[in-house]
Amino acid sequence: MSYHLFVLFFFFQWNLLCERSYISALVQSMYFVGYLFGSFLSGTVSDAFGRKITLTVSVALQAAAFIGASFVTSHIALIILLFFAGLSLASSIACQYTLIIEMIGPDHRTIAGIINELFWKAGWLLIILVAYFIRDWRIFMLIGAAPGLAILLFWKWIFESPRWLLTKGRLDEAHEILVNFGGKSKEQPLDKNSLRQLIERIRESQVKREGEVTKRHTQLDMVRTPKMRKFTLVMAINWCTVALSSYGFTLFMSSLAGDLYLNLVYSAILPTLLLPVVGCLIAKFGRRLIHIIFMALSGALCIGILGVPSGYPLLMTGLALTARGVIGALWTTIYLITSELYPTTIRNTAIGTCATFARIGGLVAPYVIMLVMRVSLYLPVILFGCLCILAAIAFFFIPETLKVPLAQSVEE
Repeated sequence: MSYHLFVLFFFFQWNLLCERSYISALVQSMYFVGYLFGSFLSGTVSDAFGRKITLTVSVALQAAAFIGASFVTSHIALIILLFFAGLSLASSIACQYTLIIEMIGPDHRTIAGIINELFWKAGWLLIILVAYFIRDWRIFMLIGAAPGLAILLFWKWIFESPRWLLTKGRLDEAHEILVNFGGKSKEQPLDKNSLRQLIERIRESQVKREGEVTKRHTQLDMVRTPKMRKFTLVMAINWCTVALSSYGFTLFMSSLAGDLYLNLVYSAILPTLLLPVVGCLIAKFGRRLIHIIFMALSGALCIGILGVPSGYPLLMTGLALTARGVIGALWTTIYLITSELYPTTIRNTAIGTCATFARIGGLVAPYVIMLVMRVSLYLPVILFGCLCILAAIAFFFIPETLKVPLAQSVEE
């Protein structure tokens, strides 16, 4: 979100208006190109070398890119740095989410996903507040580097994923990390010997299923079987739709009636308020049904804008921002479902690959807005609405993942 606000400042400060508007679209697109590469590569790197090391390198690169971007004076240098900022941000997001989910049991994954998303929304609101008082985009970029530097300070307290260590045969390290978490209570202390035996049994079962201990996993595992191909196709459609609609609406806000900052605040507050509601619904009725309902509702709100009379611009703004808010809530369900749908051996690869399709949506969003709005102001939201309904229909082919134990391998 901070990046999108930065684009607005960049647009006006460097006078990227009218005939130079293509530079603004290029700056936005190159960031998403970096995001696309980061999403695609980070999964494979993380599954090969670990969540912790990939996360650490990613946040360090992200901080360096933002700091460097704050001092540049040319478009080319800025575009290059934003490419690396996008690449590192995509990698860090995928790694931290995978790490969280792999540390949590089935009964608590919903609340873990909601808490993670709450921090994302809180950061969104905070950056809007900062942007309101700090209009210099260079200072704004320096502030954007702060979270990455803060994470590096806590490097020693970040654990590697025991599930990932288990898939790599590093049983001693996995056992040591799990022992640090202790038992349920003082009355129920952790039995280290039983834990060790459980770890060994899980590993033996996994090796037996895979048939080869040192097998390397790639994106090809996501389409190895007919069932996996179906899952991956549906998830690709949904990730791309959520990203295209979400980022497209953010860029579309400058064309809506009302104050830009107030519109941004409303579009941030609504999905934040929806998070507890979404959390309760997906915990009770399942991830699949709620995702379908919210996706279909987003599409209906977008298409409903067609019925707004031309003399009611604020009503159109209200519907558009509400649709944007509902779409924002879909990030919670789609991340959670993806992390639960794919096995540990390719989980981060799957999240990264699916996020790659999301970045394709983000990559084309600036051009969709720039080109489609030349035909009609209503056309972008109609496009978003149709895509949301299509994605909702496709999601009927995804199974429910509520309280389903995480699979360790594709063979499971």
